[in-house]
Amino acid sequence: MNVDVSMSNLRLDTVFTMQAGSCLVKGGQKANPAIYNACLDIAERYLCYYWRDGNEVLHVGSVSDDYRHKKNNLWGRVSNYLQNHRDGATNKNVFDDVNRLLDAHCVEFGVFRFDSCSIGKQTFTYTQCCHAPGISFFIRMIEDVLIGFYRAHQQCKWNR
Repeated sequence: MNVDVSMSNLRLDTVFTMQAGSCLVKGGQKANPAIYNACLDIAERYLCYYWRDGNEVLHVGSVSDDYRHKKNNLWGRVSNYLQNHRDGATNKNVFDDVNRLLDAHCVEFGVFRFDSCSIGKQTFTYTQCCHAPGISFFIRMIEDVLIGFYRAHQQCKWNR
C-alpha cells in the first residue's frame, strides 16, 4: 500500500509580526489588542498556523474545533496563548518561548494556506478544508504533515 499526501502551492501568510524588544503580556485582548485585531481579518473556520523567526518555523499548530464564544476561531486559539495557560503546557511554553525570542528578534505569527491538499486519490480545496465541519479532521492531519516536514528540516523546535 502507498499513501501519498501533497499540498499544492503551500504559502505562509503573515497575520501579525511582533517587533524585537516588545513582549507578549498575559491578559488577553486588552493587553494585546493589535494581535487580536489582526486575527479578526482571518475568515477561515479551521486552519493551520505558525510562529516563526525569519525563515525558521518554530511552532506549527491548528484550529480544528469551534470556539463558540469567541469572535472567530483563530481569535479563540490566540486567546489560549495570551490569556490562560490552563489547557496544558503548550500555551505557556509557546508564550514563554515567544517572549524569550522577542528579546533580540522579531516573531511572526501567521497561517498556512494552499490551493489544494490530496491524500491518495482524494483532493480537497483549501476552502473545503477550512470551512467544511465534516472534514476538520483533515486539518489535524495537515498539521502533523507540516510538523513532520519542518522537523525533517531541523525546524519546529517548539513543537514537543
